[in-house]
Amino acid sequence: MEMKLPGLTDARLRCDASPAKWVTFLARGRATKVAGWMLLVLLAGDQPKSAHATDQAWSPDGKWFAVLTESGGSEFILPPGWWQHTRPLPKAPSGRATFTLWLCQSDSGRCWRLATSEFAVSAPAWSPDGRHVAYVRWKQAGGGQPVVELLLQQGFDPPRALSAWPLGEGGTDDMAHVPLASPVWSPQGNYIVCSPLGMTTVVRVSDGKVVGQLADASAPSWSGDEMQLAFVRNHSVPGYYIASPDLSSPRLAVPTPHARVPVVWDRSGQSFSTVVWTEHRAVPNNPLWVGDLVRHDVSLRRLQVLRRVFTRPIANGVRPADLLLAPLPGTDRLLLIVADDERTLDVLELDPDRRPEPRRFVPLDPAILLGRASVASDLKRVAVAFGSRGSPGSPAVLDLQDGRLQPIAPDRATQVRASQFVADLVLKQIESAPAADGAKPPPRAVRLPNPSAYRSLALRDGRVTDRVERLARFGLEVLRVEIDQDATDAHRRALAETGMLFHYVTGSFGDALKETDVAEPLMNSSDERLALAIVRVQCYLGLARWNEARNLLAVLSDRASRIGRDEPGGETTDAAVLRETILQLERELQESQAN
Repeated sequence: MEMKLPGLTDARLRCDASPAKWVTFLARGRATKVAGWMLLVLLAGDQPKSAHATDQAWSPDGKWFAVLTESGGSEFILPPGWWQHTRPLPKAPSGRATFTLWLCQSDSGRCWRLATSEFAVSAPAWSPDGRHVAYVRWKQAGGGQPVVELLLQQGFDPPRALSAWPLGEGGTDDMAHVPLASPVWSPQGNYIVCSPLGMTTVVRVSDGKVVGQLADASAPSWSGDEMQLAFVRNHSVPGYYIASPDLSSPRLAVPTPHARVPVVWDRSGQSFSTVVWTEHRAVPNNPLWVGDLVRHDVSLRRLQVLRRVFTRPIANGVRPADLLLAPLPGTDRLLLIVADDERTLDVLELDPDRRPEPRRFVPLDPAILLGRASVASDLKRVAVAFGSRGSPGSPAVLDLQDGRLQPIAPDRATQVRASQFVADLVLKQIESAPAADGAKPPPRAVRLPNPSAYRSLALRDGRVTDRVERLARFGLEVLRVEIDQDATDAHRRALAETGMLFHYVTGSFGDALKETDVAEPLMNSSDERLALAIVRVQCYLGLARWNEARNLLAVLSDRASRIGRDEPGGETTDAAVLRETILQLERELQESQAN
């Protein structure tokens, strides 16, 4: 699939299933525009409602990026044996969450641990001079109430607590595990603003003094001269407000009940822009959400509607899709994406003085991007997080020159979570594809389709198998990340299971067989080993190793005939499904040999 990009000379975006290339990008044009389009078209999606997803931030010199990960509580997305159909699956292992801040080298992808906390930690934020990383965490205080603590980290030195303050009368011990929004440095590094649970607090960096606090305020954004701070309030009149750093006398600038994302200030610090949604019900049978690009002039106190950028149908009273709005570094242009209910994305590069040419794009998965995206200073790389909403994401670096997405896995927990997220997407793609005759497919003991069924799907709907292959090849990239940490048995099993799926759907049946050899000693029951043997038969069929497939099918057939009679624990396996699966594979073996 190719898409022409406006404003570029001979530029196009092409999905490519070749190894190690998730997307191939061919362009001759300005790097700034390339960066904007690549960031949004490839990975943009719904913004999470909280800072729960892993977040990351580039250092100003572009050599490092800081990453926050969460492990333990959400280490596994899929339970052991998720590739089976024949038995109830246990819940994915979980435990108490641990939050870890890492410093990663952009060129090598190597990561070093900076700090670990059992209480929630915010995403990191670099100081403008690149010397410090700031983050917020909960701290247990006397009386059981948590305290918000703002810390500065310089290199690998122990973090320094810059300031701390109680949350207020509503604080409870349970809040110590509530996700925290990232702090925001002022452009000259004199202030840091934090917004835990909507309590916006401005801290002076020189002495750690809290110079201003305001309840029911979030999504702060500094003006370039540090004289103004814009933020969202769901007050009596909701919308975007502005105030001085002490947060006294906040003034309504842009009234809207749908304000959620930070505004983008121009470089002069005299105005800011954002996109505002409004309801239009002029046509009763066709109500619409309308998105307008607006600019607020602070000195003149004037709100100007620049142009309409989006319209969306109002469906069942659902509010507008979330926006991703970010500045292009060094320019006054904005990057904007918005998703609709049909899972497509509109992508624009907004210039206050030019009308944009919007394009609609259907990405690999609209929800793959979580949290904030951070553009490197060279405009060639973007630090992103990918994953599913409601769970911690996994960090990655997107190369804006060749379109390669490089997964970053600081520890085994992140690697397992990332590979299982991709495996879940692969299975959903395969299982949601309609059958050739529209009939419900026969039950199977494993979720991996037999080779002939997968070949049939490729002929019937190549788009599905192309998407599956791109996902699987990216999953293999996740598994290849080198990690200086021993893997537990649970980790080894999880990685072997996802590797088995990725190799299988990309046609590397020999490598899939090797993964079954790794996984088998880690299985917990004879039922699991029985299902694993079915996967082996499917790999033999894919490799045209007919004799080995025939011999293993004979063993499976004998095993299936005795289930529930003389095998201890056999009643946990659905014998009918197992026998039907074996019959399917026997028919496929006969047809394959005949051909």
